[in-house]
Amino acid sequence: MFKIIVLTQTLFGLALAGNDWSKACLNGKCSYEGGDGVNSAWSTLDLKASPSTLSDITPAAGWTITGCKSTWASGVAHIQLKCEGSAQQTANCNHLFDGGAAANKVVRLTEACGVGAFARVINATETSLDSYDVSLDYDFSQIPSDGTRSLSFSVTASNVKGGTSGTSLRARHSIPQRRYPVALTRRFDVDKTFDLPPLKVNKAFNLLNRTFDCPAAAGGVGLTASLDVSADVAVNIQSAFGISLEGRILPFPKVTSFSLTATATGDAGATFDALASVTGTFTTGDITLFQAGLPGLNVPGIINIGPQFVLNSRLDASLGLQANVRAGATYTIPQVSLVFPPSAGKSIATIKPVPDALGLQLEPGATADATVIAHLVPRLEFGIEVLKGLAEAEIFLNVDGSAKLSAQAEASADISVGDTTDTTVNGCVGLDAGVAVTAGATGSIPGIFSKTKSFDLFRKNFNLFERCFGDLAKRSYRVPPSLGTRLVPSQMSKQLSPRALSCPSPGSGGLLENVLDLVASK
Repeated sequence: MFKIIVLTQTLFGLALAGNDWSKACLNGKCSYEGGDGVNSAWSTLDLKASPSTLSDITPAAGWTITGCKSTWASGVAHIQLKCEGSAQQTANCNHLFDGGAAANKVVRLTEACGVGAFARVINATETSLDSYDVSLDYDFSQIPSDGTRSLSFSVTASNVKGGTSGTSLRARHSIPQRRYPVALTRRFDVDKTFDLPPLKVNKAFNLLNRTFDCPAAAGGVGLTASLDVSADVAVNIQSAFGISLEGRILPFPKVTSFSLTATATGDAGATFDALASVTGTFTTGDITLFQAGLPGLNVPGIINIGPQFVLNSRLDASLGLQANVRAGATYTIPQVSLVFPPSAGKSIATIKPVPDALGLQLEPGATADATVIAHLVPRLEFGIEVLKGLAEAEIFLNVDGSAKLSAQAEASADISVGDTTDTTVNGCVGLDAGVAVTAGATGSIPGIFSKTKSFDLFRKNFNLFERCFGDLAKRSYRVPPSLGTRLVPSQMSKQLSPRALSCPSPGSGGLLENVLDLVASK
């Protein structure tokens, strides 16, 4: 049973200032609040500049814009500006030309003009009294530096809507409060009660379906062997994130601070079935079952953040005889919290594996060894680009839950009157779980990190179940450790190859009998 779990880890609440369209940005400071938490992240962008570098072309500054499309996202926009309005508003129009020209000024836009809140003036040409043809773009890197002008920015974004500054944001469960760097706490407040729409996957997937032509026994006919692997997946996870970034464009582009936090909580589980009439070692390789975008942020020319949730899986197996095997990987995630870079705070993780069903089917009269390792891997990814390529990176949080079934079994069948089959079983079976929570980044944000990083948040193996039956149960026989080590890394990294598998012995056909059906929690 999978249920919606409210996020229990404290996260940053975004303190939003609000947009005041009645006040012109003429004093070297301007901010913009955006997002809805569904299509885009809640966000705030602050610009601070020398007064002659930052201006305003909204009605509050005396300007009326025409010819600008709300969908303008890149390239050059050619618009018309007209200075009109009250005496105070029209007096503000002159600010656009402070310093002698409008070219290379950064200007605030109306919400009906473009997808960005700010743009660069390429040029402005007067066409009639108080009217101008103006060309705009989002390429702030083209603003020349003369050593006297400054322009800095700060961005905060989260898929959690915050309250006003000073509001206490408290989680529903008692989690020790953590301290964050000043650069983060100025933007985010901790301890909030909040619910987020869960990322839910409840579906069966076929991971692998292959057939092989097998030779015939002497005097017999050939047969077709097969390998079919499927996964029945149930995932219910909530995830929240917060990002804080500060930097400057003038006098030269640079990222001065960056911090990201991401949390996840919920349940994840999958039951893997491998139906094999072949023997040998195989792996499905990493398979993406599901992916979904989370609310991101795009401030053209400044920052682009693209978060997403990805669900991967993999099954590795070594089958000593044709058999049908079931193994499950199920675990709860009370709390996983990533803070990146590591210097910005401590990341924590708590994972609890849950005993799951396991099963093995063999032919009568058969002896078999089997090792099956099933992986279910929820993953959060954050693609980040700053200042049109000045910094490009992907930060990830990976939760790899695995279950390993190790079995050694022998089935014998005695035929009695009435064709009744009496099947007896000797053997041992064990179920182990493993959880590895890793995080890291690829790419670079100069000044913050410059090479690929990876580190563990949590790594632990659990023995969930072990049982012997038949004659072996009387001897206190244990599952051979070697069964769990037959899949070496080189084998696991390869995709399925027919050379790794072999056909069953000719003439050994027959229906598979269910000789083992255990539940680990019993």
